[in-house]
Amino acid sequence: MLIPLIFCIAILIGIVLTLTRLATVPEDTCFVIEKSGKYETTWEKGIHLRMPGQKVKNKVPKKKITLPMPPQVITTSDNRQVVPHGCIIYEVQDPVKYTYGCAHVEQALAMLCSASLREIIGKLDLRSCKSAPENISEELTAKVNSGSE
Repeated sequence: MLIPLIFCIAILIGIVLTLTRLATVPEDTCFVIEKSGKYETTWEKGIHLRMPGQKVKNKVPKKKITLPMPPQVITTSDNRQVVPHGCIIYEVQDPVKYTYGCAHVEQALAMLCSASLREIIGKLDLRSCKSAPENISEELTAKVNSGSE
């Protein structure tokens, strides 16, 4: 009589421990997992069982993220000043590099975009800045992609 009761209690404890260790990763996110302070794995969408010692270091979004572009005054090649308005749209390709590569990713990305935009607009005159914003956007995308690797 006592053995089945102990067996049922052990199973109940096992089920409770398992359910408390389950982690559900949403579809548009992935989790970077650490064990003992070192990178262990990356969890994609779905249900995962967290082992003792594992912790979620970062929840990385996999969808496109929009950041406002900080306003700045830029001088063109013909000594005119312009204040471009825009936004930064980025998507995380490698969650591990996103987590461990840079402490403040969004701030670094904003600084990279601002510096690249100043360089691009500084080479152009006012007329070409206003007539071909697509060219500026394409050149900025190419510069940021090469600078962010």
